[in-house]
Amino acid sequence: MATELFFTKTATGGFRPADDNTAEALKGIKMGDVIKAQVSKPRNGKHHRKYWALIKIIAENTDNGWTQKQVHQLFKDATRHYDIFKDAKGNEHREYKSISFASMDQLAFNQFYDGVIQITVNHILKGMPESDLRREVEDLCLSY
Repeated sequence: MATELFFTKTATGGFRPADDNTAEALKGIKMGDVIKAQVSKPRNGKHHRKYWALIKIIAENTDNGWTQKQVHQLFKDATRHYDIFKDAKGNEHREYKSISFASMDQLAFNQFYDGVIQITVNHILKGMPESDLRREVEDLCLSY
């Protein structure tokens, strides 16, 4: 059975246990033992809230009547955050992927979010400087 452990990267390029549970679990591993690890960066809840704040800004500040759910769907479409499959007749369909904490680690979410920001400043809120948009999102998050 796999055990989930958390580490912090050190200045020397190594890793140290990030919590007591991880430190305790490492005591059971002998020097020279080979272990298998899958590395991911846990999601940041504040960053996730920034994404939804951005969606709220777009839904409330564009004239096209988009709901927040529709903006979210548009972002998944524009970032190609979907799989394509064919039905029995050969027609292609999109199955949109989740952005849930279980589905994306922080590194993947960073890429997704940065793509969303670029789509916003280049196609939705054209002419708005990226720095202004990021500041607006931060300000809205502070008001939650």
